[in-house]
Amino acid sequence: MSAPLDMEAVAGKVPEAVRCSSPRDLIALVDDAVSRSGLLDVLDLFDHGTAGLQAMGDSLLWASDFDPDSELANEPIARALDRYLSPFAYVRLLGCRTALDGSMRSGRMLLIKLARALGKHRVVFGTNDSIYQNAFDEQGFRTDQEMRFLYSSLAAIDGPAPDIDSRMARIMKIRKTVVTG
Repeated sequence: MSAPLDMEAVAGKVPEAVRCSSPRDLIALVDDAVSRSGLLDVLDLFDHGTAGLQAMGDSLLWASDFDPDSELANEPIARALDRYLSPFAYVRLLGCRTALDGSMRSGRMLLIKLARALGKHRVVFGTNDSIYQNAFDEQGFRTDQEMRFLYSSLAAIDGPAPDIDSRMARIMKIRKTVVTG
């Protein structure tokens, strides 16, 4: 079993990682990154999370209930990111289980509402299980972990995220079908 996610260890591995301790500081940090490198194609936000919720530091970044008509918590922060993201940017919520539904919050609605708030053709990804520091390397979230852990706002339109065991069983079935014909 891997060690729980250690934010400092992950930030130390990824040269482009910037520590953000509160949602109110996010826009300034993103503004600084964009002024150096141009519009962002991918924005990875890794901090603690739970079903339907992404934290940043000791505060709530975004969360959603099950009501499709209710406002996303902290929606103004999402709307403020619009000017910093390319039209087809990905935003990935890399806290634990952010794409899953819980008793009070909905990961499915979190992904859909955040994508809507970000606008244009942007896609939001959440996670379907706990995320550990071995899921990151010098480039950030490892590409070989994406299929296993990430669930998109586009898929969320059709239904809730599967748990990790269901997801892995489906992946193995697809691989077996492809290999054996």
